[in-house]
Amino acid sequence: MSSFRNPAMAVSIVALVVAVAGGAFATGAVISGASLQNGSVTVNKLAPTAQPIADPLTGQLHAGGTLRGMWNIEGWADKKGRIAGETISYPFRLAHTPTLNVIGIGGGAVVGSRTHCPGTSMNPQARRGNLCLYEIERHEIANGPAGGLEFFHQTAEGIILAAQSSQATAPTVDAFWIDGAWAVTGS
Repeated sequence: MSSFRNPAMAVSIVALVVAVAGGAFATGAVISGASLQNGSVTVNKLAPTAQPIADPLTGQLHAGGTLRGMWNIEGWADKKGRIAGETISYPFRLAHTPTLNVIGIGGGAVVGSRTHCPGTSMNPQARRGNLCLYEIERHEIANGPAGGLEFFHQTAEGIILAAQSSQATAPTVDAFWIDGAWAVTGS
């Protein structure tokens, strides 16, 4: 109890209360929803990180808004040519079907242009109007004009991908897979 009579302890407690209460206690200025007039804060006044990524009424991704995710195609093959597929569905519709770019494991463009995909497989990025697929790993995937990927259908809502095994006829069944990260940015 004698420690509470110590002036240093009193100063410490006051400092702790001020720190926990934050700037609102120190300045007395608190902004709440009740103190704002309707329509006084518009989307244009918000910081870019606070603006909505999509139109809440149409569900359409705003121009410059970027979506990201992971993709994986895997299957089991007992002979060369078995096919497996994957669908990437965007949570928001795009205004236009994006330009497809595939970035291989080494970082080079397999399809499209590397300049449209400035990111990496660990930090996928896409310039406006582009879909960038970044390959991370592959096993027993046939090489083809798109680096082993086939594109069945692409729209403003997503893309359907497929990959083909490269395994020759074997007495055992083996797995094949290809996976990576993706980013798409609205135009």
